[in-house]
Amino acid sequence: MIDWADASRSASLPVSVEQGAVTIAAAGTGVYSAGEEIILSGTNTDGATTYLFVTGPGLAANGVRLDDVAIPGVTKDAGTFTRVEVELGDTWEYRWDTGTCGLPPGGGTYTIYAVATPNVRDDLADAVYGTASVTLRGEPGPTAGFTANTTAGPAPLTVRFTDASTGEITARSWSFGDGNTSSERNPVHTYRAPGNYTVNLTVSTGSSSDTLSQPGYITVTVKGDFGGDGEVDIGDVSRVAYMVVGKTAVDPAADFNGNGAVDIGDAAKIAYYFVEKIEAL
Repeated sequence: MIDWADASRSASLPVSVEQGAVTIAAAGTGVYSAGEEIILSGTNTDGATTYLFVTGPGLAANGVRLDDVAIPGVTKDAGTFTRVEVELGDTWEYRWDTGTCGLPPGGGTYTIYAVATPNVRDDLADAVYGTASVTLRGEPGPTAGFTANTTAGPAPLTVRFTDASTGEITARSWSFGDGNTSSERNPVHTYRAPGNYTVNLTVSTGSSSDTLSQPGYITVTVKGDFGGDGEVDIGDVSRVAYMVVGKTAVDPAADFNGNGAVDIGDAAKIAYYFVEKIEAL
């Protein structure tokens, strides 16, 4: 302090400027789903603007803008930071939309920096700042699943498959077990030869995929082979005859003439087929 009229009356007065503080916190548990909005808030008693940046998996080491992770932070370049004005009471708030800022897939743990000045991570020695950690769960991969309208019957057997997979699926690959494949969502496939067929479905989204394999899922038989030995023989003739006379349960597959009932015409047809092989069933 100086008395300009009398220099002898002047005196020095020490003045100290205390540094302010910056805080940051994330609302919730700290664990979020990818694409979720995260509310960040805190205080800043050291400036009128809070500069935000984030570091984490797949991001530039010194940090990037929260609203566009393709922009790396540069010390003293305010435009490379997400900026939030400090309100009355020295508080600030920012809503981070993790679904639109360009974060890489897979999730992970990220550190968010709130700084009183535009300084990146390697230039924080003399800066006033606070940090908060958040964990993003990556999008779950797809899960393969399917059903069929029928899984057994005589050749030719036409099967309609229904994709029951879950997840964001971008591609499908079916293998029907007889050498045929499809990339359709709900394919229809005809099995023309008797046998047991394993059906596989692989679904994928990006770099993630899942496969469901159902061994022996489809059973194709010979029409008229009620004994399951792969051929029509005297045993099958007897079974159809027993169905006609009520000595055994009726199998609708024995309705060879398609009139809605197993009758003498069906018994005669399988007998003729077995004895003379004159007509396919």
